[in-house]
Amino acid sequence: ETVKVRHALFVASLNTNGFLLQNAANYVQESVQGTGAEASKKTNKNVAKDSDASLTSRATAAKDAAIDKKDEKSHHAKADVHKGNLSYGVSLLRGMDMLTMY
Repeated sequence: ETVKVRHALFVASLNTNGFLLQNAANYVQESVQGTGAEASKKTNKNVAKDSDASLTSRATAAKDAAIDKKDEKSHHAKADVHKGNLSYGVSLLRGMDMLTMY
């Protein structure tokens, strides 16, 4: 019985502390940043392949595309963590009958 009470208090604190809202905001932010890095990567790849661009521009673009690829993966991985936290929080609230609107 004590475990149920502790669990209910924990779930309530998740909602009270803005756990779901914070993870939702972080998910959107990381998703947007990942998409921006992906777009930048594609642009830089095109510059790197452009035979009309200078060798310096092509080399810089290739380097920047590699950095963008790393950033893209990092942001999407962080977004996935926040999405998982959202799912976990919602499932806890559902399990305690505290979230009836979903």
